[in-house]
Amino acid sequence: MKTTLVLTIALALFLACNAKQFSKCELARHLLQQNVEKWQIGTWVCIAQHESNLSTTAINRKTDDYGIFQISSLYWCNHARAGKGCGLSCNSLLDDDIHDDIQCVKRIFKETAKFRVNGFMAWTVYPKFCKGDTRHYVAGCF
Repeated sequence: MKTTLVLTIALALFLACNAKQFSKCELARHLLQQNVEKWQIGTWVCIAQHESNLSTTAINRKTDDYGIFQISSLYWCNHARAGKGCGLSCNSLLDDDIHDDIQCVKRIFKETAKFRVNGFMAWTVYPKFCKGDTRHYVAGCF
């Protein structure tokens, strides 16, 4: 019991030190630097806004989704070690370095597009909040 409490506190402190709250434009620039197609960037920023409020440390305990894009541990990241579809540990999605997060969402988008017309459909917020014109999410960023 004591060990669990100590580990929980240590993880909380680690996350607090490595937490990042992105601005919309800051996230947009990171996406562009990672070769995300420009027409998709507004939608990715919208998804991150509605999934995590642009926070790298977001965890949805009900769905077991992680990070700024709320990547699912069911298929894409592994709790114990690097693995599953993106070859990542879920904890690696909680730091302020989102390069691995972006590579993972690109993979999810590509894999989902094989089975559905639109790769963004992997995110439940997409149809309600991010389908359609999302240019206002990145207005003035470029």
